[in-house]
Amino acid sequence: MDIPKRLGIKETDFRLVIGSTKVEYDPAKNESNMLKHGYSFDEAIDIFNRIIFPFVTPPPRFIVKDSIEKNKELRSNILTLAKQGKVILIALTMRPNESARIISLRAASSRERQIFGELTGYNQRLQTHATNALHR
Repeated sequence: MDIPKRLGIKETDFRLVIGSTKVEYDPAKNESNMLKHGYSFDEAIDIFNRIIFPFVTPPPRFIVKDSIEKNKELRSNILTLAKQGKVILIALTMRPNESARIISLRAASSRERQIFGELTGYNQRLQTHATNALHR
């Protein structure tokens, strides 16, 4: 089954196909990512589940940025929201066996937050303030 061809997309384009796409990561890379950026790759998997199954929980806002080539592979970057409402960037690559391999998950830069806000209307400062007010 050649899913990219059937979808009319490049083999390296990011996709989540119910019943076909597997999400994977290197456990050692996950540990180093948690130490460096404070995020587990399991949060990315939770986000993907919410995107695929929006009827279970509301899907997060997200943007798939232009892919870049790094270390001889094409990497997709997704801007979305972490559980606590912060804008994050998930870097991943598509593998030929319909696997999306997570490479990194980190807080978005100020420029990335600006782009996300412009394209989605999301304002992290207002959202954080509202969330904090609810928890007082």
